[in-house]
Amino acid sequence: MVTAFYRLFYDTIKGGDYRARESNVYRLSEVSNNIIDQCVAQGVPFAREYGGSLENRSLAAPRFRVRSFARGQTGKQLLLGSYGALSRQIKLGTVKLYDRHEMMDVVIIDGKARGIIARDLITGKLERHFGHAVVIATGGYGMVFYLSTNAMGSNTSAIWQIFKKGAYFANPVFTQIHPTCIPVHGDYQSKLTPDERKSAQ
Repeated sequence: MVTAFYRLFYDTIKGGDYRARESNVYRLSEVSNNIIDQCVAQGVPFAREYGGSLENRSLAAPRFRVRSFARGQTGKQLLLGSYGALSRQIKLGTVKLYDRHEMMDVVIIDGKARGIIARDLITGKLERHFGHAVVIATGGYGMVFYLSTNAMGSNTSAIWQIFKKGAYFANPVFTQIHPTCIPVHGDYQSKLTPDERKSAQ
């Protein structure tokens, strides 16, 4: 019997052209239900069936419908859900937000990352921030492309800093860029994605 876990694992491996690290995809498949549950708890408005259960669809032509989605803007809704959850924690006082700051360096103590040096982009002042652990969530480096829908801050600066300090770097060529950013070169190239083409027909 083919389980939903195996379907997701197989389709993700196949969708990655068999280049993905299988152990990572296996772990993703294991925790995917918990991730969706957490996103629902944060308020992400996933599409629902008439009975109230989450609606699923296929992506990139896999054989099974195993992926949850939020209309045609899943990424945006995930971002808004996580930002809303973060904002609630800021209001409760459990998280302090430092906006308009840029990480300049990682502080290494006894071979472990224990903090960062950040610059206030308004005043230019350098600040030290200590932590028992450092999590780097940079948003990628899609701005290396001339045209990109990624955030302007996704410019490789943080990734380069941690790489210089010894962080492992896997598959740097797997950088996501939306196909609508590619300039049109003739009548045979569509600016629409495959999903947008289907819905337009």
